[in-house]
Amino acid sequence: MIRNPRTHGFTAIELMIGLTILVPILFAVLSTGTVVTRSMAVNEGAAAVWADTVQIKNRILQFLRPASLGSMQIYDGMAWVLPAEATPYQTLRYRTLDAMPVTGQPYLKRGRELSFQLDRGETADGKDNDGDGLVDEGRIFLAFSDSPASRSVLGSHIEQFSMMRKGRRFFISLQRARRDRNGTMHRATLQTSFYLRNN
Repeated sequence: MIRNPRTHGFTAIELMIGLTILVPILFAVLSTGTVVTRSMAVNEGAAAVWADTVQIKNRILQFLRPASLGSMQIYDGMAWVLPAEATPYQTLRYRTLDAMPVTGQPYLKRGRELSFQLDRGETADGKDNDGDGLVDEGRIFLAFSDSPASRSVLGSHIEQFSMMRKGRRFFISLQRARRDRNGTMHRATLQTSFYLRNN
């Protein structure tokens, strides 16, 4: 009695043909999965940096919106002076309105200082001095003018920050950068403006 060899499995030729077809398919599936995972990480990293940048902007606006236009000053290297029109600055001293009397001068609260300071090891030269991938990065600080040592950090990993006044309109420019879990660098740039309430 002759047995049918087909009942005992696949022949070597059939296995080779099957593997020839399946291996590229499996490779394509794995490659697609890797690309999708990496793409998700990139999208998540970009979204996280943008969300953090918006949050920092909102913190700054929270403190700057009630600022008195007439109280604003910048440090020119020697003294605190009035800011020039349409000139970007990285440090600003101001006071906020506490109450407006019927006659006379408005009552102003304690002075505040909003400033951008480079991180240790960084120089404002357009280069990555400390090797972390960020260029000229620093932090944005808020402090009371009469106690600058007691200051709060409003934002970190900041590559660019500037403030500018045009009349009663105030402009803020901000750029933040971070790496995601795969080491990809993400940057978010945001510009906004608002009108000062008190002049």
